Amino acid sequence: MKYERIKKLTKLILDIMFFTGIIVLLTLPIWHRFAGTHYSKDIEIHYLAMLIVFAVSGLNGLLIVNELRKMMKTVLEANWFVEDNVKVLGEWQGTAW
Repeated sequence: MKYERIKKLTKLILDIMFFTGIIVLLTLPIWHRFAGTHYSKDIEIHYLAMLIVFAVSGLNGLLIVNELRKMMKTVLEANWFVEDNVKVLGEWQGTAW
């Protein structure tokens, strides 16, 4: 196919984003503590609140990238119109199917 390389590259990029996101999320307390001691005292003062906000944001980002990975897998299989893709897209638009 004409766009096969682009589809595989997109899947690879999503995989890299997902697995590096997991690493970043797991090491977030370490890097956040480091930033608080070396860059700004405000980070150290509001450590827990900022850590919670960043962790929740990171977790939501991982969930979104994981859904995109699932959808990209169906694109690579040339099976675009599966019920799971429709449900995910419907949830993103705020409507449950």
